[in-house]
Amino acid sequence: MAKGWCDNCHFDNRTGALYCAQCGEELHYRHPRLLVEAVGAAILLGWLVFVGAWQLYYASGFGLLQNGGVFFLSFAVMLILEAVIWKSRTK
Repeated sequence: MAKGWCDNCHFDNRTGALYCAQCGEELHYRHPRLLVEAVGAAILLGWLVFVGAWQLYYASGFGLLQNGGVFFLSFAVMLILEAVIWKSRTK
């Protein structure tokens, strides 16, 4: 059963209705917090595994600036994925 959140009166509806029982506004679906946190943690762990594997297996063949570029590019991708996941929770 979907839970709804009213942006107008901040009513947290747990009945699965499409409209707010207090003010009549359309409710917005909210992702379960635990699922969002688990996916966010999995993305962070995946990024750490990637950086560790890069350092162990591939970094020696590249220069300092190239390794720094790979690190910062992968960090930016990880931040974008985290932002998308956490932003989806507020819809």
